[in-house]
Formats: sequence, C-alpha cells, structure tokens
Amino acid sequence: MCGGIVARASRTRKSLGFLLLLFSIAHLPRHADAKILRGDLVTSENWAFVARFCFLTERGTFRYHFQLGGEERDLNLLLYYDAAHQWPSIYPSNKTCWEKESILDIDHGQIIPLNTSTRLSGCVQGDDGVVRCDSRRRFISARPRWWYVALADCSSKNGLNVTYWMSLTNAPPGTFWREHFSADEFYILPVLITTACIYVILVTLSLHIALQLRSRRLLHISYKLFVASLLCQLLGVLCEIYSYVNLGLRGIPAINAYLLGQLSEACSETLYTVLMLLLALGYTVTKSVLTTSQVRWLVTFVGTTAFLQMLLYIYEFAIFDPGVVLYIYESPPGYGLIALKLIAWFVFITRCCKTIRKLNSKLHFYASLLSLGSAWFLCHPLTVLTVTIFVDKWVRESVAKGSSLWIVFLGHVTFLYVTRPSVNNKRFPFHIRTCQVVPIGGQGQDHGYEPGPRTAVTAFTIARTPAYLSSN
Repeated sequence: MCGGIVARASRTRKSLGFLLLLFSIAHLPRHADAKILRGDLVTSENWAFVARFCFLTERGTFRYHFQLGGEERDLNLLLYYDAAHQWPSIYPSNKTCWEKESILDIDHGQIIPLNTSTRLSGCVQGDDGVVRCDSRRRFISARPRWWYVALADCSSKNGLNVTYWMSLTNAPPGTFWREHFSADEFYILPVLITTACIYVILVTLSLHIALQLRSRRLLHISYKLFVASLLCQLLGVLCEIYSYVNLGLRGIPAINAYLLGQLSEACSETLYTVLMLLLALGYTVTKSVLTTSQVRWLVTFVGTTAFLQMLLYIYEFAIFDPGVVLYIYESPPGYGLIALKLIAWFVFITRCCKTIRKLNSKLHFYASLLSLGSAWFLCHPLTVLTVTIFVDKWVRESVAKGSSLWIVFLGHVTFLYVTRPSVNNKRFPFHIRTCQVVPIGGQGQDHGYEPGPRTAVTAFTIARTPAYLSSN
C-alpha cells in the first residue's frame, strides 16, 4: 500500500484465541493506508516522517491543514522525492535535523515554512493564539515519483506537537479511478474486479463438476479442498474490492475488510498448497489413507505456514516502516514464507517421483501435476525476486498484486481442467470410490482398486437338478 502516517500509537493486545488474534491485528496501528490523513503528531524528536505517496507527473495535488501546538517557532514542511541523493540518503540515518533539511531546495518548493510571516504557507494566527495553516501544492516531475512528507523544527528542544489533515490526490475531485489512488495502485481495482468475475465463473464450474463427481461417488476430500480454495480466493478478492472502493469514494480504505481479504487469499493459497502435497503423496489417487508420519508432516507444514502468514500481517501492521519498506515480502516473515515454499516444492517433486514409480498407470496425471505444481511453487518466489529487484518502485504494488492473482488463477484453472470428468480426459486422477474406505491392501499402499482387466471368480455354483429328483 502507498501513503501513510508516522504517528505510532503502540498497543499491546493479548490473544485468547484465533478470532481475538485477528481482532487485535485489525486494530494495530497501520501505516501507509489512507490518502486522506488526519491525526495528532506528538513526538520528542524535532524531525518526523508523516506520509508517502506516489504522485503522477504534473497531476499530483497535496492539500494540508496544520494546527500548531504553540511551541513550534521554526516548523517546516519538508517534501522529499525518491532520488538516491534525496530520501534514501537521509532515511533511515543518524543525520541531524539540520543535515536532513539541508539537502532540500527551498526555491523548488521542497521546504515550506509553517509560520505567519510566509504568505505562501497559508498560515494565520487566530484570536485564540493558535496558528493554523491551510494551503496546497502541485507536484511536477519528469515521471511518477514517490514523495515523502516530513515535519521538522530543528531549533525545537521539546519535540513536535502538531494536529494535521492532509489530502493526497492524483486527479480532480470526482475522478473515482484515480483521485485518491497512489500512482502505483491505479490498476489494482480493475484487476480485482476482473478477477472476481472470473472466479464467479470458476466457482460455478467447480460446483457443477463436484455434482458430477458426487453422482459417481468420486467427490474426494482433495476436490473439496480445491473448491474451498476457490471460495476463499473469491471472498478475499471481494473484500479487497470493497476496501479499494471505499478508498476511491472517501479517500480512506476499509482496513478490516482489506485484512480479511488478505487472510482469505492466504488461506486459499495454503489450501491449494496442501492439495498439491496430498496429490503428490498419492492421496485419493493411488491410496486412500496416509501414514502417521505423512499426516504429522502435513500438520507441521500447515501450522508453520499459518504462523508465518499471521506473523507477516502482524509485522506489516505493527512494525513495517512505510518510509523504507514498499513490498510486504521484504521482511523476515516474508523470507520465511518463500523458504518454506521452496522446501515444499522439493518435497512435492520427490513424492511425485516416488508415486509415479509405484504406479505407471497414473503417468499422464502426474506429468501434468509435476508441471502444474512446479509452476505453482516456483512462480511465487521468482515473482517476489523479480518485483523486488527489477520492477520500479512506483509500479511495484500493481505489478506484485497482478502477478500474485495471475499465479493463483493459473493454478486453479489448470487443476479444474485436469480434473474434469470427461471420457477423453486421460489425466483424470480419481478412480477410487468414496465408499471404498481402504483399498484391498488394507494400509492404503495397494492399488487393487485401479481399473483394469480382471479374472471372473465364481463365488457360487448352481448345478442342474438330477432327473430322478425332478420326477419326484
């Protein structure tokens, strides 16, 4: 997300359960959310980062209203941009307030003195003695840029005490698709709406296929996991649409809806990953039960993934510094999730190869599964690496979101195609009936239920009745 506030109100909440944990995450102080910002900046420091926003070329507008606490004498509004000699050179750093301010050019409008002696600042002193500043600025640059807003009073020894309201916009009022959106977010809402329409179709098709599988007693837990993954993804996308629509209309996103959307999409991805691992183990394809060690490993994997995913969102809401971090996976929990996905891919490959060696009749399905699963496990880490290194920061958010949705969509639509119950589908994986609790082998390792030529066995013999008995 782009935009944000630096006023940190630290909260400590104890979790009594999963729902309480989600509630506490939703109420953690969040940076880089709203494009209309309001609050009180109270700090003992004489320089403070307030907000960031990606402005368009010659279209970005910054409106502000400040109410000074009375202690500030030389308060300045500072505007940095993302060039190497500007914001990256002073944040984070141990430079003094004067050093941070010295790199800016007042002639280019990067320093705005907030006092009554500067007419362009829009500051006036009311009858109550309080100084209030109202004005606006236009941002002009060669390309869309990240701009960072800070407040500083380098001569102050008591810190800062400022009440503020700021509006960061990229288009005239009433322009829904661009007004309150940062330049790197322009295409997220259209992509989300398109994705939601596609997933409505996918969910409808998956339910239709589920009914066909159920009528044939082939509706296994693996396909139910797939349907659950589709539903979670659709719910997550709808929640994010609601949040971004609020942002477009009011300038403030629906934070709780956005959080629910992120968690739902993470749940969808986790369910699909578990589905890939179950199929790699041969569950519901070559056997109907798992060994104790396999179950234990899956539970450990799901638990670790859920923990890291939750930790990632807690980290994003409570610890992320919007002045430094521009991508959610640029954090320790993000790196942990990527490493876990690479480990899961290695396990997936080895288990698929082992299952193929045991049963060659499923070669068509597992050849497709290997391609699908490898793409699923590897595309995400590769996308994170590509976005972090090669994609410009001012388009990173849109590219990252679009790539993530595209990867998940490809996984879902490919699995739906592979599992369609068609006569011509040689890759169809399910042949064991749901009424067959355990295959003939008894331990889930035999493949006696597989279709194939069988020899008829006579269980009962009916002989012709002798003539002398019939005469009686």
